Amino acid sequence: MKKVMVGLVLVGLAVFSFTSMYVHNRQAEQQFETRAAIEEIVVEDKNTPVTVVGTKGQATKIRYTETRNKKYQVNRSGKKVTLKKKESRFFWNTWFNFTRMREEVIVEVPKDQLKKLSVKTSNGEVSAENLSLSSANIQSSNSEIQLSDMKVQNTLEAKTSNGELILDQLTIGHGDFETSNSSIEIDELDCKDGGFKTSNGDIYFDQLGAEKSLTIETSNSEVGGILKGSASDYDIESRTSNASNNLKNVGGSGDKDLKVTTSNGDIDVDFEE
Repeated sequence: MKKVMVGLVLVGLAVFSFTSMYVHNRQAEQQFETRAAIEEIVVEDKNTPVTVVGTKGQATKIRYTETRNKKYQVNRSGKKVTLKKKESRFFWNTWFNFTRMREEVIVEVPKDQLKKLSVKTSNGEVSAENLSLSSANIQSSNSEIQLSDMKVQNTLEAKTSNGELILDQLTIGHGDFETSNSSIEIDELDCKDGGFKTSNGDIYFDQLGAEKSLTIETSNSEVGGILKGSASDYDIESRTSNASNNLKNVGGSGDKDLKVTTSNGDIDVDFEE
């Protein structure tokens, strides 16, 4: 009988502990909003997906979720807004946060107003779309980055690890794209010069074009797709091992540089003209 009572007490304590933990980690939806002309947004987060969308509206809005152990600090200085997560090291938060999957940061900004964008998170997807910028820096880890319908006058940098890079309808100056152990997929991208690098992941592209140079690198995987222009436009350097390479004897001394390298994977690249 004593063992039964002790067991019931322990179960009761466990239920109380988890109930208390749930109460402590209850979510509260928050929103920052301003109609001031915001030209730069910085998001510093971790373990949270981040979405940035250009809109037809006139207000900049940032929606996020807070718990007792996860708070955000929003600062506006002139035309710059910074959102930064301040996360405690409370034990329950690290190991037993059952609400994490429902958390997300969503940024809405007038499409043609924003000039600079910086997003840094980890273990969370990042997506950005319908934006016209001067420059952008997007970073994550162990998650996908998806960029679509964007114009970036100068540099667009996007880096992650163990997650796909999906690039769709981009017009940029300099592009620097990197991941690892995952693929890079490109659909309609124009740049002055671009670098696309991964490892143990395929690189596929359709309608990829450059004014000056393209560097495409992977390992143990395939490279394939369609480049804008003709082979004679490019000074081509290509290399693989233990696989076929249709660029081996193609191209001449064009004004554009094209470097394609992999290992243990085919290179199969065609040209639009």
